Amino acid sequence: MNDMEHILGSNTHWAKDFVTPLQTILIGLPKTSPHRINSFAQRIENICKLNADFANCINSCGDQNIGRILLKGQISWTSICDAYHYNTGDFLSFIIPCWSRYGNDVVTLCATQTTALQHAASSLVDSGIQMVNEHLDDLCKSVTTHDKCYVRQSNKFCGTRMHEFLTNLSRRTF
Repeated sequence: MNDMEHILGSNTHWAKDFVTPLQTILIGLPKTSPHRINSFAQRIENICKLNADFANCINSCGDQNIGRILLKGQISWTSICDAYHYNTGDFLSFIIPCWSRYGNDVVTLCATQTTALQHAASSLVDSGIQMVNEHLDDLCKSVTTHDKCYVRQSNKFCGTRMHEFLTNLSRRTF
């Protein structure tokens, strides 16, 4: 079992499916637990420590080009961890409680867009280099559609602060 599995449980869902970082934190948490918000916050804290350890390890490696590529893949987590550590946009008092309450609803309402995004990503990988441009366009459209759904639904449940947080997170990662 790796450290992320220790924090999040079995990787059946989060390792192979398209799952956003905030959604990943919710997986396996009981929906009606009175301690859900605290469990959610504890998971973020543990993941942020793991993310910092990973970044330190990568930065100590010899090949800085590969390290930069690997760290680019961590931008979502780095952004979430920065918001957690610095309480950006009332992350602790508003974002965490609201997402822990309504995140599963957002995921359910955006399931169609998530499926389309998974399909577009699989098609890009399966097609190989020969048709990369065609499939890359589909992937970009799917990402945009997914992100719009995610932000709109989050705004519906949690309002402007969540909308702004997710919009900024999306901008940093693309």
